[in-house]
Amino acid sequence: MMKNIYSEAVAVLAWLGPEADSSGEVMDEIAKAGSILVSQLSITPYPEGVEARMTAAMEAGWHKLVLLMLGWIDFLTDPNRTGRQQPPTFWEELGWEKPERRLPLEAWAAFWSRPYWSLVWILQELAISRDAYILCGARKEHLYSVLAILTFMPAISRIPFDSPVIEWIYEF
Repeated sequence: MMKNIYSEAVAVLAWLGPEADSSGEVMDEIAKAGSILVSQLSITPYPEGVEARMTAAMEAGWHKLVLLMLGWIDFLTDPNRTGRQQPPTFWEELGWEKPERRLPLEAWAAFWSRPYWSLVWILQELAISRDAYILCGARKEHLYSVLAILTFMPAISRIPFDSPVIEWIYEF
């Protein structure tokens, strides 16, 4: 029955609870970084042979297309594909190289420790819904922005670049 409910909803709103423990700053960072990552994915050449999947995703809506594109995040970071042994060109735009522009890991840990993330049905919300948002306090952001960050962090950690931020990325 949940499949029918989620697939018929115009949008799914996932309530994380009231703002606390720097969650507002985390939501701001999710909005900023998610937007940068999705923007970069939208201009990155896509893998061969995915045209039919892209067409179907586009017909289903932007949410579905972004979820499909997140599977290609390695195209932004893989040294074998990009020929670069350094962060992608948009790295500076993220701003994480500068300590004052990185959120403390404790803020992220508190955010990921919220009960919502342990619920099983969030996978249905993502996979089946036409559009999905997370709400925390008075803030709202696309759920795919969260996924963009969670997909990007392991991918960027595989680039062998020397930087003080690499330890923060590994701990993230």
